[in-house]
Amino acid sequence: MTALCGGGASQIKSGVAGQNIIGGGLISEGLTLISPWLLPLGLFIDAFLFDATAQCTSDPPAVPTFTSDDLTNCIGGVLNPNCPQTLAKVKDLLLNWLWFQFCECSTTTTPSFVQPTPPSGVNTPGGTVSAGCFSGSFSGTPTQDSTPTTNRPSNLSLMPIGATSNHNFGSGQIAQTVQIPVGQYTKLHVTGSVSFPASATKALVFELNEFNAAGTFIGNPFQTIPASAGSTVPVDVTIAIDATAAFIGLEVVQTDEPHPSSVSLSVLYSCTGSTAGGVATPCPPDPAVAAMLNQIYQLLTLIQRQQVPFAFIPGTSHTGLSGSGEITFSSILGAKVNPSAIPNWSGLSVGDPDELWLDSWIAWGNADGFISREFLTHAPYISMPRYAGQFTRLGYTLAPGVTVDITELIRES
Repeated sequence: MTALCGGGASQIKSGVAGQNIIGGGLISEGLTLISPWLLPLGLFIDAFLFDATAQCTSDPPAVPTFTSDDLTNCIGGVLNPNCPQTLAKVKDLLLNWLWFQFCECSTTTTPSFVQPTPPSGVNTPGGTVSAGCFSGSFSGTPTQDSTPTTNRPSNLSLMPIGATSNHNFGSGQIAQTVQIPVGQYTKLHVTGSVSFPASATKALVFELNEFNAAGTFIGNPFQTIPASAGSTVPVDVTIAIDATAAFIGLEVVQTDEPHPSSVSLSVLYSCTGSTAGGVATPCPPDPAVAAMLNQIYQLLTLIQRQQVPFAFIPGTSHTGLSGSGEITFSSILGAKVNPSAIPNWSGLSVGDPDELWLDSWIAWGNADGFISREFLTHAPYISMPRYAGQFTRLGYTLAPGVTVDITELIRES
């Protein structure tokens, strides 16, 4: 018993398999149709199994409520601690949508899927898309049996997902009639190849059977592939879909003739406002996407300036340091240590630069400790540790008579 069906029973739709693998392609297609603004998150959703046998006898997960944080949560990928909870919402949304594709109420009219409301500040793209709104494929051998349950192969995926209503189109068919949104699908494009038997003399027919919302037959436009006995020939067929069609079924048939030994077909559907393979029109700016790009830009700028800087500029200067001690700071690139007083006992090796022997050193560290010390060997001496961003303090140990000025080196702004 399901609340969705008013407390009545629910069931699998006719023609739907009990076990359905939902892969990346269908996840992307589903999010494109129901919530395009969530499409970037589809990359993080792994393929999963929709067990229609179990799912269709109970209510689907509730449609989740999304906020603008749900997009920014996953900017850094699945390692962001807040990303998994957003992905769980997306998974629930897909499961809810798939319930309406595969399941129906048994005794009452099945309600329509309710799309989630985009968060404030998130725009749904309004441009046309260059890809087809659905694509499918089939590879196999047509049979001559006219019983729909035996001549519709189990791996058939030529049709868009929808409420099924099967019709018998005759012998040798590869066909499944499916319900489609009226006016949404505008044409289908069949490509692939067909292998004809040695005795073939009649053309292979691609016939689109169309029915209106009342189930009345309204037409069957078709295209043919001339027979080529004993040969494999390419298929490239385009058939327009009637704007009033609510059910369509693609039939692939040769009558009164040995049927093709095998076919390998792909079907791409075009939708209203979309021409498969065409040029996409611009979409309006999306504030959420702009915010995500800006965060990525800021992160890249930080990485460039911290790890591969073009230059640095002087920051706070600590003067007249002697003996031992440490200075503290945050987020610097390095330090410039300039001896301001050098005792006459210090050694000197003349060169370019001169090498000093001051018996003095510095060491970079943070709250967890210090790394290896660096001896001061030049005047001035520049120290730029590889991971300077991790350090928050700089210790110094200066021999008697040695005085230095330490200047923090920071990122250019």
